[in-house]
Amino acid sequence: MQEKIEVATDDIETILRFMLGFYHINEGAPDDLCSIEPAHRERVVETGLARITAQVAKLSIPCVEGKLRGGSHVFLNDPNLEAHKALYGPATICVLEKHTAQHDDRALLDGFEVKVKLEGSDTWLCVGISPTAVFEDEGEEHEEEEPAMLPPPSTMHDINRVAVIAASAGGFGVVARNRELRADFVRPIAQSELPESEESITQAIAQQAVTFWEFGVGPMRAKELKSSGKKIAEIAEALGITKQRAERAVGMEMKLTLIEKMAEYQAKKEQKGIAP
Repeated sequence: MQEKIEVATDDIETILRFMLGFYHINEGAPDDLCSIEPAHRERVVETGLARITAQVAKLSIPCVEGKLRGGSHVFLNDPNLEAHKALYGPATICVLEKHTAQHDDRALLDGFEVKVKLEGSDTWLCVGISPTAVFEDEGEEHEEEEPAMLPPPSTMHDINRVAVIAASAGGFGVVARNRELRADFVRPIAQSELPESEESITQAIAQQAVTFWEFGVGPMRAKELKSSGKKIAEIAEALGITKQRAERAVGMEMKLTLIEKMAEYQAKKEQKGIAP
């Protein structure tokens, strides 16, 4: 029998909000907490899956497990399938696809996609948590990284807060793809914000900062440069990234950036009387 890892309810809510939001922003991309300890991650994904499938059951929509091919997909920024029930009908069905990842010779639930067909069309409303696939540019050398030993989810608030500061600092994009350089970049920031933190916390912050950069800060700055008339080559040079990454950053749909997500998260923590 698989032992269940206990995760605080507040931590599950926070992590779920990030993961479900990333599926909307860029379906198929690695989510913002792809580096969370696998057993903890599985608990969060299980919770998200249970909530979404409960919505489907409440709507009395038949659900089959499989893989959907074709059709037009609408990725909801709010994972609330019940809000669109006026668009469903007798022919509406749901397709559920589960993603697993191997860890210590076990297959853990790593993500899911729930897609609901609209009545009389080939359009599907989509909600989910993306698996931990990693983007790699063609022709780009990608260093082998050992999995980081992250602290328990109870410390994720401080890690996320300082990771946003690091990702927002000028020049982070230049070092983001190199493990040693980004750790050196982040270390003085971590020591300033969390003076008593151990090296493992610095490594966790550095790893998390990459996600904030690639899916929050980078795209936001790329769009600003694009709006000012800069060409892709100029954007790439300004941000210290490849042209391929610059094109992807400019094209990202950023209805809710990571910076906004973090601001919302911090505000709710402060309302509960928890110091940032």
